[in-house]
Amino acid sequence: MKNVKLMPMLMAGIVTFSSFSWATVEKPFPNRSTNIAAKTTASVLSQAEIDSLRYMREEEKLAHDVYIHLYNRWKTPVFLNIAHAEKIHTQAVANLLHHYQVTDSIPNETGKFNHPELQKLYNQLIQQGEKSLMEALKVGMLIEDLDIADLQKAQQSVTQNDIKMIYQFLEKGSRNHLRGFYRNLRQIGGDYQPQYITSAYFNQIVSSRMERGRSF
Repeated sequence: MKNVKLMPMLMAGIVTFSSFSWATVEKPFPNRSTNIAAKTTASVLSQAEIDSLRYMREEEKLAHDVYIHLYNRWKTPVFLNIAHAEKIHTQAVANLLHHYQVTDSIPNETGKFNHPELQKLYNQLIQQGEKSLMEALKVGMLIEDLDIADLQKAQQSVTQNDIKMIYQFLEKGSRNHLRGFYRNLRQIGGDYQPQYITSAYFNQIVSSRMERGRSF
């Protein structure tokens, strides 16, 4: 059964950024899926859905861990504000894993990942982001660029409505993050060429306003 009743609990406490000032950040919320009376077993999910949930859980963690590191290095507020949002995003995916009774074995240690490709990417991005503030902002853009592309791809293999809706929420968040990093980058004379999404879609995103409210 495609579960849409779960959405209020999964989305509770999530507030999207409303302006470029990033004055309001998303506040962490408890794992409310523990209050759901009837859980759904992993048997209703395809292996592709299970794999995508586990991968997106770690990809959102990667974003959080990189941004915290870069904030500590450069003290630029955009990194800290978006890191707070990524914590909300990874918890949203964690709630889905819990609801579907899929084992969540994500490492608690900062900068550690189960997927080798994400571990390698983390190490590379930390090294790049240490070079300069401009390179650090480009790292942020690359992460959001990749996140958008991966979320779009993941939605093609998802049939459960609650998973689709969460992925849509995460994608909209990544579009806003991309806008935030891009504006910061342009303010110091930098530029970025998309590596994963098309140039046309990238230009459409960064030339438009921050999105408010839910995208579904």
